[in-house]
Amino acid sequence: MSMSTYSAGRSIRQLSGAIGTAVVITVYTMQATSHASELSTENENITAIEPEALASILGSSDAYVFMLALSFVALIIACFMPKKAAIKKSEGESQN
Repeated sequence: MSMSTYSAGRSIRQLSGAIGTAVVITVYTMQATSHASELSTENENITAIEPEALASILGSSDAYVFMLALSFVALIIACFMPKKAAIKKSEGESQN
């Protein structure tokens, strides 16, 4: 594997990690905001800190469910990808 291929793969991994983190934080923020508005309209007798804490807990739970679903999709996609040995074998046959 050449150095440029390694660098490109590392850069793609870093970019994917950054995008994934941004998406999960966005899901968390949207869901926490949604839960906060629901909690404040449903329960008018609770203090301001309680809906904020509950919304944060519920938002993070929703973000974890999103990550779980995304992980299952990635697992299914990974099961159908060709193995490295098969790729090297086909490259060797095409060069002959």
